[in-house]
Amino acid sequence: MSGMYLFGLCLISVAAAGLIISVLARFLDQKNQSTRAMIREAEDEIVFLFDETKLIDATPSAKALLRRRATEKTDWDRFLGFFASNFPQIRTTMSSIQSGGSKMLTSPSDPDLRLDVELCDGIIRVTYQEGFRRRTAVDIATLTSIEDELHTLRGIAESAPQLIWKQDDTGTITWANRSYLDLAALVAGYAETEIPPWPPAELFSKLDTQDDLIPTRHSIDLGTGRSPKWFEVTKAHRNAETIHFAVDVTKVTKAEETQRSYVQTLVKTFAQLSVGLAIFNSDRELIVFNPALHDLTEIPADFLASRPKLHTFFDRLRDQKNIHVAADQRSWRDQIVSLEKEAKAGRYSVNWELSNGQVYRFVGRPHPDGALAFLVEDVTSEISLTRRFEAQIETGQAVMDSLDDAIAVFSAAGIMIMSNQSYHQLWNYTKTAPFVGSTLLDESRFWQDASAPTPIWTRLREDGGLSRSSQVWSDTIRHNDGRLLECSTRPMPNGATLVRFRHTGDSKSGREAVIALWAAQG
Repeated sequence: MSGMYLFGLCLISVAAAGLIISVLARFLDQKNQSTRAMIREAEDEIVFLFDETKLIDATPSAKALLRRRATEKTDWDRFLGFFASNFPQIRTTMSSIQSGGSKMLTSPSDPDLRLDVELCDGIIRVTYQEGFRRRTAVDIATLTSIEDELHTLRGIAESAPQLIWKQDDTGTITWANRSYLDLAALVAGYAETEIPPWPPAELFSKLDTQDDLIPTRHSIDLGTGRSPKWFEVTKAHRNAETIHFAVDVTKVTKAEETQRSYVQTLVKTFAQLSVGLAIFNSDRELIVFNPALHDLTEIPADFLASRPKLHTFFDRLRDQKNIHVAADQRSWRDQIVSLEKEAKAGRYSVNWELSNGQVYRFVGRPHPDGALAFLVEDVTSEISLTRRFEAQIETGQAVMDSLDDAIAVFSAAGIMIMSNQSYHQLWNYTKTAPFVGSTLLDESRFWQDASAPTPIWTRLREDGGLSRSSQVWSDTIRHNDGRLLECSTRPMPNGATLVRFRHTGDSKSGREAVIALWAAQG
């Protein structure tokens, strides 16, 4: 009994399924017949049939329009991309139309263009019409030329390395070139084999506040491990749409960052210098200065920041520091002109004495692009030290000249660095300068010629110079005029050697002294 019951249920189920399939097939057949009827009614017009966003049929002329759109991936995107420029509200209209309803769209830029949209049996029918007013006929040659130009312009836009895209008044992207689409897919994380949805993602934000034809810089984050890309974006309104252009300026931005970092490093370095720096451009305006310039010159910072001229800066410096320069204005102006010329040639270097006793050294050098750079340094301590050393040297020389003993000092290299008047008189020296610069070997030959024969000079040459001996050394020689001299050496600091000739008081004549010396040597 149960088996018969189950068998009956199966028969009923099969019959029901067959009935459903038959009804569905009839419905689909009716829908297909209705769709074909819609197309046949407008075979010579531009008509599209959509089932939601899927193109199910179109007239030949409508299909030809879609084939011109190579950028978009789907028929729906090609359709919207083709008509969005003339009908900005097409997206809203297609999504809001109700069953059994119809809407007519007229292009705001050209009233001769119209779209008729109607929803019937779940199918959206879109009819494109143009030429409600009389139009001028276009010959085939002109149309071919226009299509060739259009093809060329599309090729240029697609091949352009810049990002180019259009947006309607709602901000929706209605067209984009290949560079934009590739970058949008990369940012969204799509693989090369995947087809990103349309419209693509908006890469740049806050462009609505940007003025037309005024470029602004924007960055795009490419994700972890990648440096951001920088673009210079320019927009231009065209009817109800906005065209955007973005140029990759990543390298330029990095170069500017490097330059800013370099300039900041230089600024920090200049700020730590104790030497004042002033750079005047080719128009002789002060464009760069460091804090040391303000500290040294005591010129107010607001005056320096006002980009004073070269002569104005030095006028203020003269008045501020009471520099001892030309009193009359004409001579002062001539001095500034000469200063500028010498600095341009890289020869300007002068010490200016102030009324308070300070000494400032000004050095002028040429700078790139016709600019001039001046370095200001307080050399008061250096000048004072130099003058003190010179005074000490002069005092030491005067002390040596007051001695009766003939003295000469030789450096570690055997060069005479000092001698006194007694030395010059003893050896009839013609040079009177304290630093004669002759060598120990030259002097020893001179001593040998002016004295009686003695093995001292031979030993001196064989030993390679008295300056190499660290021991006190002395011996007696006879001058050609008969005087008996004690010759002695003494080591001095830094490897120098002092040679002293001292008169012993023997008053024999030169001839008798020579005979006595020869007799003594047997």
